[in-house]
Amino acid sequence: MHRAPAVASVLATLALAGCSDGKESEAGGPVAEPSSSATAQPTLAPAVDRRMQLARTTYHAGDRVRVRWPGEQLRGIGYQLDEWTGTGWEVRYYLSAVTSGYNRKGEPTWWSVDEDGYGWVDIGVGGAGPDVVVVPDVASPGTYRLCTANSPRLSCALIDVR
Repeated sequence: MHRAPAVASVLATLALAGCSDGKESEAGGPVAEPSSSATAQPTLAPAVDRRMQLARTTYHAGDRVRVRWPGEQLRGIGYQLDEWTGTGWEVRYYLSAVTSGYNRKGEPTWWSVDEDGYGWVDIGVGGAGPDVVVVPDVASPGTYRLCTANSPRLSCALIDVR
């Protein structure tokens, strides 16, 4: 992994603060609406854009995920991976994509929300993609929500990590 300059980290933090559907977890990321049952099923909030397209929904830790977009969807290269806790979503990882519009010869990277000093370049990309992100090799099996993290509009898709 490469550490981004402090300015990029600050920009990424500011961008992340604006990408929420109005509710935030203690970790600062969006959460699902509260449920009356501890066995609630994971869902995407109604305000979440669902145009993110994945070839499949089941992955293993370390797998690459190819994200496609319809038309000219504008977005950044930052993604986040939120884990379903049984009652809501908790942001666990931040991901930096490799795309045809940015760093196509590089490797996708990730870092835990518990790590300091990481960030991504605050750039915009468009087109259909694919954007390539990686499921962290330390991700526990479970249900996750892959979301844009520094885009004008929050877009997510559900995945299962086995």
